[in-house]
Amino acid sequence: MLPGRLVRAASDILAEYDKFKISELLSTAAATSGQREQISDGQYVQTASDIRRQAGAIISTSRVEQYPQDLRVLVWTAP
Repeated sequence: MLPGRLVRAASDILAEYDKFKISELLSTAAATSGQREQISDGQYVQTASDIRRQAGAIISTSRVEQYPQDLRVLVWTAP
């Protein structure tokens, strides 16, 4: 039963990766971090705040958050 649950979790994660545009969010975060010295403090704070807000929204609406506790632990702590 566990292998089937893990396959389902992997499928959900891949679908959400695309749905929530995780690659784009990570690219924005990396670019913002890399440009820290070149952008104004206000712009940096605003962009970082936007990224944090988006990440929180993703986490709170993720299907993974609806999984039973034992499966969530496996998903979030997998290497």
